[in-house]
Amino acid sequence: MTIFDDGDVIRGVGFVAVYSAYLEDEIAELIELTTNITPLRKGIHQLSLTDQAKHLSKALKKLFKETHHWIGKEEEQTQTAHILKVVGKITPERNQAIHSQLISNQAGIITQKNRRLNTEGQIKSSDVYDLANYILDLTSEVRRIQFTIGRLAKHFI
Repeated sequence: MTIFDDGDVIRGVGFVAVYSAYLEDEIAELIELTTNITPLRKGIHQLSLTDQAKHLSKALKKLFKETHHWIGKEEEQTQTAHILKVVGKITPERNQAIHSQLISNQAGIITQKNRRLNTEGQIKSSDVYDLANYILDLTSEVRRIQFTIGRLAKHFI
């Protein structure tokens, strides 16, 4: 469900945070499903979301190589790798939105400042709402990987 921009940057950042939590939960679910088939790196749940996605992608790539052919296997393998790569790429943008200070001046212009990243710039509500909606859509794509893992699991039972 698309969240429409109401002009409130703070509310938009809230959606980014909540939808990111959904994304993290979906990745954790994929990790759990995958560990039922093959062992993953010890302590994977303590890694960053980017690193979790990388390790998961590597394990699934190996499982794809070890399974028999089925109709659509190559497409699923390509899509799975792409989706998990996007998870890693979106994480820095998410972190900047969530972990930056928001400073408003008298004209209503909002500046996003992050000392750790040494960044400062104007931010618009459309920026954070677009990011929130993108993360929500990505979460749905990640959720679909469960079905791919299910198909992979059938070859190991």
